[in-house]
Amino acid sequence: MKKKETQEILIKGSTSVNASNANVKVAKQSSSVAWANSETDKNKQTATQQPAGAPAEKPAKEGEMSAEERQTQGRVEDQINNEHLQRIERMFREADTDGGGGLDMEEFRDAMKKIMGEVDDEDLDIIFMKVDTNCDGNVDWDEYLNYMLLEYREKDSLQQQTRPLYFPKPLKIIPVAHCEVIVRLQFYPFQTPQADKKDSGEQSGLPKARTQLGRYLSISRDGILYYWSERFKLLRTVNLDTLRRSHAHPIWVTDMICLSNLNLLAISSTGRDVEFYDISASKCDIVFSLTGLDSYILVMDYWSDGKKGVFSMGDAGGSISVFISSDVIRYGLFSTLNSTSKTGGKCRIPTPALFKNTSSIYLCFRVSALHSDWCYQIRFIPELNAVATCSATDNSAMVLTLVPHSQKSRIHNSAFHLRKGILCFDYSPEFNILVTGGFDRIVRIWNPYVTNCATSQMKGHMSAITHIVVNGRDNKIISISKDKNVRVWDLQDCACLQNIHSRNMPLGKFPISSIHYSKDTNTLALSTFQIGVLYGAVEDVEASNKAATSHEQSLCAALYNSNFKQVVSGCHSGVVSVWDILTGEKVMQFAACPGRGVEVTAMAFDGPKRRLITGSKDGSLRLWNFNNGACLFELPKLHDSEVTGILYINQRIYVSSWSKRVVWYLDSKEDDEMEYRQWNCYHSEDIFSMDAHSHKLLVTASYNGDIIVWNIDSGQAFCRFNASESPLPLLPIRVSASPQKQPSAL
Repeated sequence: MKKKETQEILIKGSTSVNASNANVKVAKQSSSVAWANSETDKNKQTATQQPAGAPAEKPAKEGEMSAEERQTQGRVEDQINNEHLQRIERMFREADTDGGGGLDMEEFRDAMKKIMGEVDDEDLDIIFMKVDTNCDGNVDWDEYLNYMLLEYREKDSLQQQTRPLYFPKPLKIIPVAHCEVIVRLQFYPFQTPQADKKDSGEQSGLPKARTQLGRYLSISRDGILYYWSERFKLLRTVNLDTLRRSHAHPIWVTDMICLSNLNLLAISSTGRDVEFYDISASKCDIVFSLTGLDSYILVMDYWSDGKKGVFSMGDAGGSISVFISSDVIRYGLFSTLNSTSKTGGKCRIPTPALFKNTSSIYLCFRVSALHSDWCYQIRFIPELNAVATCSATDNSAMVLTLVPHSQKSRIHNSAFHLRKGILCFDYSPEFNILVTGGFDRIVRIWNPYVTNCATSQMKGHMSAITHIVVNGRDNKIISISKDKNVRVWDLQDCACLQNIHSRNMPLGKFPISSIHYSKDTNTLALSTFQIGVLYGAVEDVEASNKAATSHEQSLCAALYNSNFKQVVSGCHSGVVSVWDILTGEKVMQFAACPGRGVEVTAMAFDGPKRRLITGSKDGSLRLWNFNNGACLFELPKLHDSEVTGILYINQRIYVSSWSKRVVWYLDSKEDDEMEYRQWNCYHSEDIFSMDAHSHKLLVTASYNGDIIVWNIDSGQAFCRFNASESPLPLLPIRVSASPQKQPSAL
């Protein structure tokens, strides 16, 4: 084997062995191109090339580790990463002082200490003796590389043998009497405070229960609806044909979706109407239907945060329809002003009338022929504020359609290109990634902002991938192919952790038609004509997650305060934590937006490093005493745009945001109203990054690639860079005549 190939295998082996101990998290920045262009690739490279034992930041001397790092990381061999390997190779050549072609024990000690720091001679002697298998008193680079390769290969094999299975128990078959294929399997949670409390495990210190409070619902193609308990005990059977009065002949059901906070069940069929059933208590009564559709609906999706609701549909013509209500509990999901009533009192709502709506409560839009083939899946992703759809077409394999601000706004979308298209996808809010599967049998990981190329690929399936889910909490991907092969993948190192063959899936000869995965209970339910359930060990998963992370969601910033020897970190759940740098103990924690849970998106200290300044996704800015969590002052809020940068320079607080402007606030430290000013607008797109140079120059970067240099004292933009236009400096272009007048205080 060639030396270069051996080294590459060694690096991969080192990564695989140490991946189980790693805690590499991709920082999520919602709708941020900064993340799109740099963070994904950088963190992916860290996850795949740097062993978990490698230090997160460089010591004072490049490549050298401190005694504390070596103590926490164990053996010297486990501390070596790709950078160390390259330096060791150079040191082997440079340290061969006697010209013998290798290193004796003393030369080996000196070379390793230059790279690894002050390592005990005994530890280095043990490594030397392990490598020097021929006992000639010399070790050359090839011998050392081969030793490391074999060691990591064996450790990887041992780890695979001892790694616990994600689904340790065999598939449990649920007796069911469906005569046709089950087209959809859904879970309908109970909407009660007691259920929410029990489901979240808040019961006298007891561990979280495996079961959820609610019911499973399954519907077959011929319209037979089954109600199941949490443990799949049959509760009730309903024949929808007996409830329908508008259809004289049988029709095929194509999809079903639960609108749990509305106690509604939406069912689409080849009859071209979407019918909504009241399933509160023990009811199952049709209450209204959407009519006037151009083609029959194949896939549906519903999302709600408890107030806002988004209902999406994709049809056989490749078109999508999206209906948004600002308050579904108060106003409902659809406007019924133009509805009609027929025999039996069922309300019929024509969809063409909904698209003509002008009310600010509702927002409806339709994109015709978004795909040239039918839609295979549709989903609203709130983190991206977009509706994602996929189809088996090359040029529009997956499309992200941004939700417009108003009925008259232009609709923007971005298409992902892939030969043979995409059949299924899922989104991870923890990592801000899309995971897809299709006819080419490859699981792909995508950056939502890079549409022409996937960031990672996982091969192993022997037939088309029809269903896929991602569990970002546990770094796992679950994919299911047409031949009923279920695979579990590690999201971190893209390795297959478990392969459940079709012979262990006794669900008949037909492909799996629908699945439902619960992240809370780690339960995977699958259906064909039958239903099967795979149960995972949720307790072990939760214990490992709690031990591996310091925040519930990804971090936006971590700042070191030299005055107090503390680290202050903020995450996207809106929580700020203060840590003792010497002990690692959390000494303080508080919410940056009390009672609202709004994401913290930017942080900075003031000049003396006594106060913390936080910026949030809703545009709010606050000053804190971070040692006791007291909010000292809330800066005037000029807009609702996400804050992307905060700098403290010369008694001024400079703030950049998605408003395309830079604002400064004068830190007068007096009780009177705070003076502030907006600079003229020279950015045509959102600002996502800001930095300063020598307290004289301010530099901002926006979504379209514009980098503008400002004079801090005058607030004038005097230079612009954009690599897509010219390698030379450009003149800044004024976007608006003058900044808008704003109130001086909230």
